[in-house]
Amino acid sequence: MMDKLDGPAKAAARALVGRAGRAADAVKEWEKTQPELIAILRNRRASEQGIYHLLNTNDPDHLLKVLKASEDSMRHLLPDTPPKDWDNFIPEYLPRGSAGEDVLVALTGGTLKKERTYLTSKSYRYMDVRFFDPGSLIPGAYESKVGFAKGKKTVAQIVKDRKLIDAGKIEQVEWHFFASSNTQAQTIGPSKEVLQALIDNKIPFHIHIPHI
Repeated sequence: MMDKLDGPAKAAARALVGRAGRAADAVKEWEKTQPELIAILRNRRASEQGIYHLLNTNDPDHLLKVLKASEDSMRHLLPDTPPKDWDNFIPEYLPRGSAGEDVLVALTGGTLKKERTYLTSKSYRYMDVRFFDPGSLIPGAYESKVGFAKGKKTVAQIVKDRKLIDAGKIEQVEWHFFASSNTQAQTIGPSKEVLQALIDNKIPFHIHIPHI
């Protein structure tokens, strides 16, 4: 088939094949030291090129911990919720935070409506995406994070989400992490501090692995 391409197209095709080959070779090397992580990513339908990019832009040990904690959180904190095959929807690397909110609306059918949810008259939270379960008068919410989520502000959001749930202001909250197209930093998931806050405050979360 490559013989039918013209000069520039043939050169581009060969370069693409070359990159794919290098990615596959690199993943094989990583598999010697990170077999569990590679198996999880392949099971999540990431391509060899996708795995290569993720491991080049993230700490493999931390990424493995995050993925395992995410699976545990969804299974144990939402036991009555049928598991969702989020991987049927293929999120690519997203350019900005608002793109994550748009993807989350498409995935969940929720409403992108920036309303304040009050804990007290001076303490409130803007939720990214809201939803109502059938028969419930209390809203639930989804939080979207694109890229590597870190910092005290993010931890404070998690703590406030738990307080809102405990106060009966919202029914439940799920956090969703998407990969960022900004390759100058780690591309996906919570930092160690944010991960621990999610675990400590019993907030279920999901990591959306890009396939390419």
